[in-house]
Amino acid sequence: MEGDVKTFASWDKDTLFVPGHGPICGQEGIALSRALFDDIEEQAKKMHKAGVPAAEAADLYEIPGKYKNVGIFSWDFSIGPAITKLYAQWQGK
Repeated sequence: MEGDVKTFASWDKDTLFVPGHGPICGQEGIALSRALFDDIEEQAKKMHKAGVPAAEAADLYEIPGKYKNVGIFSWDFSIGPAITKLYAQWQGK
């Protein structure tokens, strides 16, 4: 997903994106998605370095206040798989 977001960020500023979920957006929506993914990765990396298992890390992830009002309906069930995937990458799986 991160690779897709980077690709989308390189597209013209007037491009409109129609996600599979969520509202139509422009580059501001892509920037927000990148910031959210970066935050998930940053928190997961800290927990991974501290030896926290992936399943626990997903439960311990805290949505920063600045993102609490972001309308992501799948927020609760997408964090765990994202963190698990990051852990697998860091462990070379």
